[in-house]
Amino acid sequence: MNSESPKLLFASISDQYKKEVLQALTQAGFECMEIGTSSGWFSTGFSTFTVIAPAGRAAEAVDIVENNCPPSPDPQKKRAVVYVLPLDEAGELQAESV
Repeated sequence: MNSESPKLLFASISDQYKKEVLQALTQAGFECMEIGTSSGWFSTGFSTFTVIAPAGRAAEAVDIVENNCPPSPDPQKKRAVVYVLPLDEAGELQAESV
């Protein structure tokens, strides 16, 4: 995987920390979107964000998530789970004027 290519991050974050994480990511200039998380590994108490990390900035985004999710007193409890995927292409669709 080319570390200099853009990345797409999926970050499932404890609801306890989601506001701080989202604020820190957007202040650092990352494009973020919250998507519904209703089942899977985390059935309740977690939110999932998609984050676009420009070339060379994926590690910075992961650090922001880690730094804004303090350690849990329970070592078995997850604070966040982050997946980093290569992003070959991204674009936006614009609405046509009617």
